[in-house]
Amino acid sequence: MSSECPICCKIFSIKEIEVHVDICLNNQEKDNAQQQLNEDYKLALELSNSNSISNSISNSISNSNSSETTTNSSGNYINNQNESKQKLDTCLERFYIKTCKISELEKLEKATENQPRKLQENYLLTETQRNIISTELPTRFKLCEWSLAYSTQRDGVGLYTFYKNMEKYESAVIVIQDSQGYIFGAFTTRALRFKGNSYYGTGESFLFCLFPTFKIFHWTQANDYFTLAEKEFLAIGGGGGYFGLYLDKYLTKGSSATCHTYLNDCLSSQENFECEIVEAWALV
Repeated sequence: MSSECPICCKIFSIKEIEVHVDICLNNQEKDNAQQQLNEDYKLALELSNSNSISNSISNSISNSNSSETTTNSSGNYINNQNESKQKLDTCLERFYIKTCKISELEKLEKATENQPRKLQENYLLTETQRNIISTELPTRFKLCEWSLAYSTQRDGVGLYTFYKNMEKYESAVIVIQDSQGYIFGAFTTRALRFKGNSYYGTGESFLFCLFPTFKIFHWTQANDYFTLAEKEFLAIGGGGGYFGLYLDKYLTKGSSATCHTYLNDCLSSQENFECEIVEAWALV
């Protein structure tokens, strides 16, 4: 997918467009400041010349033996001179401010030109939803910071990247939005990485629904089928021939059904669903 920059009208990919617009806005602000600087400088020169002429005329009048009319004219010239000087001072002040602004923009540009620009991230999981889930976490995780370790919007799709990003974190919250807008997921208490054909995890893990309804499904103690991390899929919860939550290796399709581990409802809009967004938040 691609998008057009509203400033320069060039076409960029969705991931590139926000960075490019940011660069365009910075350049536009710099160009506007430079244009205003040129106008102020031109006006300053005109006022300066006008001020010099006014001074010459004022000195000439004050040194001559003039009539009352000339004296009045001298007063008008002096008033005009003061007004002109005031305008000149204001213009020079604006000129100085614009010069400083451009200088600061150039310094900022040089300081950041070799640094990678971060894309503005739009999180699926809101702060309010994070707070709701936090109330259900084991005590030792309640005060942890939430860090977005994986997102299909940012990192692309695929379990390989997912496992690579998540393997160093002890616990995580997986959140999925399906094509019908349902939001649901799981909390796990062991690092999410390829473990082969065996379940692992602890009874502190749970499944949840966030939208359109909020529900938490804790461990029933019926079995210990918490997490099954294969190369071809990721499953959480099992027993009775079904997985509580299943994601394929591309993280584009999945399924949800009642399982013995959590005795959960179907979390998604329907048993087999398509993933719109997948996020994994590390608790650190």
